[in-house]
Amino acid sequence: MSNNNDQAWDGFGDVIEGSGGIFNESDGLKAYDSVRHQTTPEGLLVECHCASCGRARHVTIGWPELVALKYNVSPEEAFRGTPYQQYGSSWQVTDQTKGVRYAWYPAGLRCRCGNNFQRPLVSPGEVDAYLDPARRSGFLPKNIEVPLSQHCGQMAQRLGRI
Repeated sequence: MSNNNDQAWDGFGDVIEGSGGIFNESDGLKAYDSVRHQTTPEGLLVECHCASCGRARHVTIGWPELVALKYNVSPEEAFRGTPYQQYGSSWQVTDQTKGVRYAWYPAGLRCRCGNNFQRPLVSPGEVDAYLDPARRSGFLPKNIEVPLSQHCGQMAQRLGRI
């Protein structure tokens, strides 16, 4: 996972794709509080806003990290001592945040105002929805995803999470 506060964000990408307007089917505040994402070669670029000051924060969740989360394993647990160790960022589990029953979020992510983020939230069941566009775009080739999936699946079995 990486902080990308300076990475270019296409804030109107979803509008251009035919949403009908910035606040279409929302009350504006919901759109402000929402978490948006884009598929990039490095991973899933996520934009979320600080609950205290409202400042946008951009975070890239690497494809290997998402594979680990799919198997309900923290990337830190999954990749310690492996060639993917650079993706071994620390994630924590929550079980009742923003109506999400069970999800992972990056540990120690802070806003410049000092607020701790408990977003973006990623539940294991939703990960394939993020990985599918990466597969189609060639950002996550099978020769990389299959060994990652096997490794994370074995780790999940050892930890009793499957």
